[in-house]
Amino acid sequence: MPEDPPNHYIDSTILLDFFLVNALQFLLKLPIRIVTIDIMAEDLETPNLDQIRKAGVIVLETPLPILEDMPNTAASYGITIYDAALLLSAKSQAAVLLSGDRGLRTAAIKEKVNCRGTLWLLEEMVLGDIIVPGHAALLLERMFILGRRLPADESNRRIIAWEGGGK
Repeated sequence: MPEDPPNHYIDSTILLDFFLVNALQFLLKLPIRIVTIDIMAEDLETPNLDQIRKAGVIVLETPLPILEDMPNTAASYGITIYDAALLLSAKSQAAVLLSGDRGLRTAAIKEKVNCRGTLWLLEEMVLGDIIVPGHAALLLERMFILGRRLPADESNRRIIAWEGGGK
């Protein structure tokens, strides 16, 4: 029997990166299980809870111990309670955290939680032949035009490589 794909807990920054460029459907074709927690998803306006679920993101109930620990974790790292809950959820499941939020990524490093971002996801889509390199470059360029905060140097390097057809 095939093994279930690993959970990857997605935060609002990554959801918004892909939602704004109409690319959530590509994200969900990756051989990973993309999940988030109910308290974060219910608080979002864009994309809203229905749009998140319709895209195929699995929304999990936030466990009680995480609800109890999130205020202290948020205060310790200077992050939102939603980010703290997401971090604690990923850590409790030994899962990957998908985030573009600098504070949350810093907290993940301190908590020894593997964290990946939008550039990694786009690269995985190209390597997995989910999208062609030129499409990845276009999506990344659109994210920049829409004001998404991504590492400029690394993004430009990838755009140039992808526009040239490279993986």
